Amino acid sequence: MNYAVEANVDTAARQATAAIAGQTFTVNQTAGGAQPPLFTDAFSTAGPLPAAWTKVDQGTTDKPSKWSVSNGMLHQTSNIWGGTVGALPLPGTFAYAGQSAWTNYAFSAKMRSADNDAIGLMFGYKDANNYYRFSMDTSRNYRRLVKVVNGMWTKLAEDAFAYAQNQWYAVEATMANGQIRIAFNGQPLFTVNDASHANGRIALYTWCNTGSDFDDVVVTAAP
Repeated sequence: MNYAVEANVDTAARQATAAIAGQTFTVNQTAGGAQPPLFTDAFSTAGPLPAAWTKVDQGTTDKPSKWSVSNGMLHQTSNIWGGTVGALPLPGTFAYAGQSAWTNYAFSAKMRSADNDAIGLMFGYKDANNYYRFSMDTSRNYRRLVKVVNGMWTKLAEDAFAYAQNQWYAVEATMANGQIRIAFNGQPLFTVNDASHANGRIALYTWCNTGSDFDDVVVTAAP
């Protein structure tokens, strides 16, 4: 079947309008095309924790942490942990990267665990007392989003979940315009309105977990 097509292109507005079979369609083009990522790390070079990352050990038991890169992924193999089981802080170890000025961004990473304790990611990180954290723990059956502001902890969202050991999961945290969105394996999980941290670095986190793996870290400007 053939249709008559009438098209008008506005190069100044970077917009095209087409009339097809009586219906009008408009396509907008973003100036300059897609923006490049703010940060990526595929952990392609074997060795110690890459120079772009800085580790922080908060746990007091089974320290220090053991971060390394091999087989195209980042590993953390120490059982380092601290705090009170069942409480929100759960100090373990994390490795942070990026710029403190980053704002309105999406942070994605793949993670898996051969252990059954907490693994996750952090964002909006300013210092050890100010950030957001998403984590999951099979032993305690949760996926949880928390924030810490000047050392005070608040649970923002949680559901019951036991991750499968040795299985990769894709997690994305978007922090933009006073809203936090967590996507899990490409599906929306948590959406929370909170503007406690408008900017900050990213981090990868483990607690009492001897088999933590991370890969394919990407940070992009939030859409």
